[in-house]
Parts: sequence; structure tokens; C-alpha cells
Amino acid sequence: MKNDAKTNSRKDILVLFLITISIILTIVALSLTIISTINRQSYNTPPSSDDDSLIKNKPSSSNQQNHISDDASIANHFIPANEDNGNIADHIRGNADAKVIVIEYSDFQCPGCALFASYLPQVYSKYKDNVLFISRNYPLSMHQNARPAAIAAESAGLQGYYWQMSEALFNNQDQWSNLSGDELTNTLSELFQKVAPKGNLEAFKNHLNDKKLTQKIDFDHKLAKTAHQISSTPSFFVNGERTDIIHGTMKDAISNLEKIIDSKLAE
Repeated sequence: MKNDAKTNSRKDILVLFLITISIILTIVALSLTIISTINRQSYNTPPSSDDDSLIKNKPSSSNQQNHISDDASIANHFIPANEDNGNIADHIRGNADAKVIVIEYSDFQCPGCALFASYLPQVYSKYKDNVLFISRNYPLSMHQNARPAAIAAESAGLQGYYWQMSEALFNNQDQWSNLSGDELTNTLSELFQKVAPKGNLEAFKNHLNDKKLTQKIDFDHKLAKTAHQISSTPSFFVNGERTDIIHGTMKDAISNLEKIIDSKLAE
């Protein structure tokens, strides 16, 4: 048992080391890349419908069609569906009325994000009654399939399967990361079928070309860059404050996140 624990600890340290290298490479890559112009077109389609069972108190949608300004303060709170984000609200778990808000920016092709995704459910479960968790897109330019994967997750979200598709994308990263064209589309479609056996596959595929999904991803990306000034994934913010939790093993990183949450709850 001790040997297994040591092996798992070494694996976690290795992965966290790779995350650090990824961050360095990301900064270099982003310095050579021109961020795509944000698509500001508006669409009159319904907002995404996430699984209500994951949310203790779903936010009010009475003002969902209101225009959201560029005020950086909005980035630290739940953002409803509106004309700027393609009428797709933030994807959330936990208590929508909580005083503590944890925001994660992630990239579906990022190995570090996938590792965190395997540990975060225990955090969601522990704080589900006291914390609001928000997931936003930050596909890195160095990952060729990060954006297609994000689009697939948003497409699944239109049918209420965002979190299930997100989990499938992270768990099966090696299956789709290096694909392209029809192979990529087919693999993403197969993943959707597995997580949403009662979902509409044709609608899922059609939405992969829907501009409102790109608009949502671009909106998240802009918030990350302008309001939170991030350049790597995963990045976490607790009540608007950047966290520095990646130290030691993955167990240490999760413990660091929980300590920050506990301190905010105690305020």
C-alpha cells in the first residue's frame, strides 16, 4: 500500500511539473499569437439548459436578454445568457446564492485540466451547499483541438448535457486530441452518444457549426484575458481573487483550493 501511495504521489508530482512546463510554453505561444477578434453578433435563441440537479438554486433568468457591459466586475459573478455570449449562460454547479464563487478557466486538451477534472468532483460534493462553481472556456492556441472540443461541450449543453460531455472529453483526451476533419467530428459525436443516449445526435452535429457557440467561447476567452488576465490553464479564482494552488502533489493542490474556500466562507 505504501509503495502504491508513493507511486501515485510521484505521478502527481510529474503531472504538476508538466503543468508548469505547459504554462511556460503557453506564455511563449500566446506572445506570438494574435487573439481572434471577438464575434459580437447577437442571436435570438434560447439559453443553454444545464442539469438542474447540479444546482441548489438556479439563478433568475428575468434579465437574461440584457446587454452585458465590458465592466471587469461582471467576470467575478454568474453571467446569465445575453446578447454578448450567444445567449448561453455560465455553466454552474453548487449553490447559486452562495457568497463564495469559484471560477475555473479550462482547456479540454490541457493534461493539467484533465487531471484537476478527476479530483474536482470531491470539491463540488463537499461544498455544494455553500459555494457556486462556474466553468468557463479558455482554449489555448497551442492545442489544435481545444476549441472544437469546447464547441462540442457547448453543443451538448444546449441539450442539457454540458457537464456530462465535459467529463467525457477530459476522460478520453487521448482519443480525440490528435484527430482532425471527419475523424474528429465522428469521435466527438460518439462521445456525445455515450453520455446522452436520449439526446438528439443530429442536433448536436448541426450545432457544431452554430456561430453562437463560438460567440460564447470567445466571450469567455475575452473575460479571461481582459478581466482576469490569465494566459494558462487551469486557472482558478475565488471571489475574484487569483489562486496559486499548484504546489506539491495533486492532493496538495486540491487541499490548497479547499483552504482558500474555507477562509472565504469564514469571512
